[in-house]
Amino acid sequence: MVVSDSIADAGNGYRLEIRALDCNTGATLAEEDTEISTRDQVVHELGVTAARLRKQLGEPAESLARFNQPLERATSVSLEALATGAEGTKFFLAGNPQAALSLYQRGIELDPNLALTYEGIGAANEALGHFDLVAAAAWTRAYQLRDRLMEKDKLNIEYVYFCDVQGDLDKAQSVLVRALDLFPRDVIVHNNLSYVVARHGQLDRAADLADKTARLEPSALYFGWAAEHNIDANRFNEARSWLDQGKAFNFNSLDLRIQGLRLAF
Repeated sequence: MVVSDSIADAGNGYRLEIRALDCNTGATLAEEDTEISTRDQVVHELGVTAARLRKQLGEPAESLARFNQPLERATSVSLEALATGAEGTKFFLAGNPQAALSLYQRGIELDPNLALTYEGIGAANEALGHFDLVAAAAWTRAYQLRDRLMEKDKLNIEYVYFCDVQGDLDKAQSVLVRALDLFPRDVIVHNNLSYVVARHGQLDRAADLADKTARLEPSALYFGWAAEHNIDANRFNEARSWLDQGKAFNFNSLDLRIQGLRLAF
């Protein structure tokens, strides 16, 4: 199943529609829509409409209550800030953290309290090798704003704060174990856990987790990290497989080229 959404002009307002589609047949399994009079209602109504769709699809009431938060609080009331941050994440996943950083910084100018974008600023700086106060300050600000995040994002920033700002790997791993129990197919949780167990010297387990991450979300970023972890674990055939798959997908990033060089060496 895939969830599709659209926002269209509707006279003096907007029409918001969310549909759950069967991936095999294209049939609509559930559908919710609403009319919105102004742009500043879009984010709030998206959250409300999505909750109704989740109920239609059978999510239990206790789960809906636990994992519900007004979307404008968990993200931003600014559509422009959200769009800018989403575009930045596309660049980040494509292996271009410099372009992502510029967009993330623009997103913060549009909404200084957008916790997710502070997290992105820290991640982009880390990917660029800026292991300094800039990344730490961004992650600390995201941690301070964590009550504005949904449960999954809140757990993620707690992990980042304990791991990369405080340097407490045991606390970081305990957060990830809790997150994996709640969200067993979450890409970011698997990726972060692979990093922590690698730091603990569990190289084969780290490679297994990186492999699962790359399968869950094929991208230049995760293929490169899967290759890296497999090389670290002396699993060279697996590393070569990820690099070959990256070529088949036409992925191209600095990290994929670096891992190709490491594997050749």
